[in-house]
Amino acid sequence: MARSARKFDAKEAFLAFAEWRLRIQFAQSSRKSVLFFRRSRDHSIVWMLVMRGYYMDAPPSVRECQEKATCSRPTTRKMLADAQARGFVDVRAAADDSRKRLVYPSKRAIEEYESMVMGYLSLWDTLGLEHKSGRR
Repeated sequence: MARSARKFDAKEAFLAFAEWRLRIQFAQSSRKSVLFFRRSRDHSIVWMLVMRGYYMDAPPSVRECQEKATCSRPTTRKMLADAQARGFVDVRAAADDSRKRLVYPSKRAIEEYESMVMGYLSLWDTLGLEHKSGRR
């Protein structure tokens, strides 16, 4: 009996997540940088490298992004140039080596990323689900 109750809770949680994501996708104030970086697996890889770099205070280089992405180097450069043109990232020369180009998220990208993460956590808490760490 408890097992079927857990399955029902999980199904309800998965449905709530789908409904929440759909609302975000069609909202007027949708997170443009989030939508941009979810276009493909490579967009997501680069996005996570840039965001991880931001929070670790160690921005990735363009070269690191090219090495991790599964698409070609020119395609990765084009993706970064497109993200920069849209105001989602800033590519700057490293202070110690002007040949090395580092990728930083823009203020907007940081705000939208944090808003997305907080949305996930809020949904999780609203559903009363327990995190693996035991956090509620």
